[in-house]
Amino acid sequence: MNDRSASVSSEPAGPRSRRWLFVFSLGCAWAATLVMAMVVVLRLAWHDGALLLVWVNAFTVYFYLPAYACLAWAVWRRRRWLAAVNLLIIAFHLSWAGPELLPVGRSPAATSPARAASPTLRIFYANVLSSNTEYDALLEEIADADPDVICLNEFTDSWEHAFAQSPVMKPYLRAGGLPRNRFGSMGIYSRLPVSGFQTLWAGGRLSCAFDVLLGKDELRLFCLHGPRPLEYTHSDYYRFWTAIQSLVAGQSEPLIVIGDFNATPFSRAYQQLTAGRLRSAHHDVGRGYATTWPNGRYPIPPIRIDHALLSPQIECLGIVEGRGLGSDHRPLVLDVRLRPAD
Repeated sequence: MNDRSASVSSEPAGPRSRRWLFVFSLGCAWAATLVMAMVVVLRLAWHDGALLLVWVNAFTVYFYLPAYACLAWAVWRRRRWLAAVNLLIIAFHLSWAGPELLPVGRSPAATSPARAASPTLRIFYANVLSSNTEYDALLEEIADADPDVICLNEFTDSWEHAFAQSPVMKPYLRAGGLPRNRFGSMGIYSRLPVSGFQTLWAGGRLSCAFDVLLGKDELRLFCLHGPRPLEYTHSDYYRFWTAIQSLVAGQSEPLIVIGDFNATPFSRAYQQLTAGRLRSAHHDVGRGYATTWPNGRYPIPPIRIDHALLSPQIECLGIVEGRGLGSDHRPLVLDVRLRPAD
């Protein structure tokens, strides 16, 4: 009896442990695959239908990356069904994320010459973050960019005071006395003539629209600040975007829509705005991969939620992101001009 016990205890544990490792790995691979497959189905059938899905879809570039590891493991272990499902997930991932990540401009008329009388317009946009106190850093960025128009979100009294005291802002006039909400106001400054200023409300959030005189022509700017996809009592994500669709549709052209959308190019709200006459300035110059948030403040993958959308009459000459010291957003510096008239 003692000999038999000794014999059993001396059997190698390798095969059994490897079996458990295989079963565990297979279970993890299938669990991850089924979650990703479920999100794919929900996106196809109910795109951003719930706030949790809005967050998941916002991180489309990253969310489906485990499918590539699952596919490699399934091929190695010859798990055909697992490989097939992950291959399908990857196909959807590439169809959604691929066009964003390719460094290729996609506007067919992006390089057409501008009318001779159309000067270049430079816009500096930033969500300054209401709690941010790095006033001088942003003013330095503005001075370096030397923009014609400045659009700022979460612009509080302290920010307004800092701007009023800075020599950088002497060439600019404040456009519109905007009311304030809990997120602050919008700071709109221009050294070009501004007219037709409108204060607009959508879903409890402040937006504004105004005309800028560019040479002999007027260009319409629409500045917005979308809500985060969270349960707010004072600001509803879906109600905001329903109202914004209508407000933007009523704006004259040529038109630029710029701001903190709190939505990525994979969001349904963004895709609705760009399904018609508006297109992304980042896409025009092949920079769909650019990111603006969270600017290193949170340990999450970076995404782009600050956008500039252009109507067909406008050509994008360039768009870059600034530093945004102290804010969770990087600023946008946008150069545009008007295309030749038909």
